[in-house]
Amino acid sequence: MKCLIFCFSIFLILSFSLCLTHKDYKYCDNTHRGILKYHKKKDYNEYVTVSAILKNDALELFKGSKFFEKISLNDIITPIVILSTDVECLTLNIVNDDSVILCSDTEESINNWWLYLTKQILCLNKGELRNENDNKTLEEEQNNIINNNSDEVSINITEDDLENLPNVLIKTES
Repeated sequence: MKCLIFCFSIFLILSFSLCLTHKDYKYCDNTHRGILKYHKKKDYNEYVTVSAILKNDALELFKGSKFFEKISLNDIITPIVILSTDVECLTLNIVNDDSVILCSDTEESINNWWLYLTKQILCLNKGELRNENDNKTLEEEQNNIINNNSDEVSINITEDDLENLPNVLIKTES
């Protein structure tokens, strides 16, 4: 009986660790939700409580069941800053628009939102999260890209005058 309990506990531990590693692998496909307080920096109104949904390419905000605002992740200027004066708030600097302050009830919650937003912006721009467990350094990866030592398809344009280059369409079959 003790052996059975021991084997079952080992199985649960291994399953849990496998789920944790698999979770980060599929991170770019996840959606995150929560309640935040919203405030535009140049607007003198009070904070508005909103439901936030972080999707692949945008942060959607709802006031009750009504759509409030959509912030494209492409328009967020990184890095995302957690305020030093209020550690429960972060600032989203947005291209060609006023900055937005988002606050949560706890420091841990806003840290999680900072992490979710940062990871999702990385996923949007890179297509995947960087593998932190990889033995290859960032410098080695960049060197492989520059010297065309990669197994992937890449195009390097070294021409200074890009106006005279023709339009190129590349199709790949998988």
